[in-house]
Amino acid sequence: EEPGTTGGYAGPALSGEGKSFVFVKIPVESGCCCEELEGPHAKGDALPGLLGPKFAGCDLSDAELQAHAAMQGQPHSVDVPVLRKLVTQGRAESFRLAVPTESNGREAVYAYLDEASELKSLAVNDRASAIAEACGFAGCRLRGDIYIGRLRWLPGGLVENIDFRLADVAVGSFWMTRAVTENLQHQSATQPEEHAKAQAAEEKAASGTGDGYTWKDEGEELEVVFQIPPSTGKKDVKIEFR
Repeated sequence: EEPGTTGGYAGPALSGEGKSFVFVKIPVESGCCCEELEGPHAKGDALPGLLGPKFAGCDLSDAELQAHAAMQGQPHSVDVPVLRKLVTQGRAESFRLAVPTESNGREAVYAYLDEASELKSLAVNDRASAIAEACGFAGCRLRGDIYIGRLRWLPGGLVENIDFRLADVAVGSFWMTRAVTENLQHQSATQPEEHAKAQAAEEKAASGTGDGYTWKDEGEELEVVFQIPPSTGKKDVKIEFR
């Protein structure tokens, strides 16, 4: 069974073996470079406990905090001190980007983010979101600074952190390209109903409207219909592809 997706504990017990592992930070500011960081091995996934303190604190005023809470569906009567404690204590949430399989050596890749990133209305991390999209999570928006690490599953359900390096964050990396298929296969095996709904939604033709036109994308064909005056002749029409 997989470990929980959220960690708010003080930190896992160190393994005592003196080993360390590498993980990557993707800053939310696009002008800042991604960097490799190092953490100590622990009994289980060390990153939730290691990263929790990095997400502590909140610069929002009480009014702003209430407004963001309302946008997330929280009632207006919610206790502000409780909200502030929630967003300032610092907890790391994990989002699985790639499932462990026998063919990939039982290695999983996770993104770690501020559990209260939505409540704090942190800026969208475009680079991290692009990685999630490359793994098959269309429309996924990860907020704030994002950390990415790799876990290896051991016999008996135990896990250990192993190296995830800067070269691994390049969109199109081998682990990302295979993650799309492996994630779908995992969803089909563990959540067949949700998988069927997702597949059915993908099969529906995407469509929309614009200023004076409608469009429909059916996969191999893209249809665009323009509304033009009845008196329009062939010489009045100019088509340009860019």
